[in-house]
Amino acid sequence: MRRTILPTLLLVLLGCGAVPKPVPGPTEPVKTNRANAAFERGRAFLSAGRTGKAGQAFKLALSQGLKGRDAEWARLFLVQIQASKDAGRGTDQLVDLLDRLTAPEVKARGRYLAISTAIKAKRCLTAGRLARPWLKDSLVTPSTEKVATTSEVVLLNQAFSQCQGHPEALQNLSRLLEMGSRRHKTSRLVSKRLATVPLPVLDRILRSAAYENIQPLVARALIKKAGPGTS
Repeated sequence: MRRTILPTLLLVLLGCGAVPKPVPGPTEPVKTNRANAAFERGRAFLSAGRTGKAGQAFKLALSQGLKGRDAEWARLFLVQIQASKDAGRGTDQLVDLLDRLTAPEVKARGRYLAISTAIKAKRCLTAGRLARPWLKDSLVTPSTEKVATTSEVVLLNQAFSQCQGHPEALQNLSRLLEMGSRRHKTSRLVSKRLATVPLPVLDRILRSAAYENIQPLVARALIKKAGPGTS
């Protein structure tokens, strides 16, 4: 009798041999919360300069189904981290990503990073092409103030002047002096560039109102190049 009851009880407890139902995975709201939390951790790590941890967090956020604008930011941040290690490869990745970004503020920030990275990679043609929509009187001006801080814009243009011809570079640097940020470095860049400008070009620049902010420096360079006895 006991031998008959024991197998029967086992069959009842095991559901008569039925295959156990799989344990359900995280629901969509749970995955969304995890993705958002990972994204915020990534931003915090990136702000603290911990790029390795930031990259892991952004990848986790995307794997958890991060959507919309935040997903675009995460992809941009991942490429930004790569670009900080390899400017050449980073430039290619940023240019490729720009075509796939749709959120205006993310796309604008991506363009800023792509220009900056292309300059670091000494790819002036690429930098110039990317900067063209923002060029105004030789100065690269982002589409909105939210794209970059004033200091970042100054740094970008100081670097971009390396990719410009003498008149454009000097007009760029002249306008930077009006912005009041990093003026000392800008003045040094002006003096360094003026030392390479031919005398006739210096003379034309001195007579142009477009270079009003740097005219004292231009006059000094002109006198130095003209030599002794110049009045």
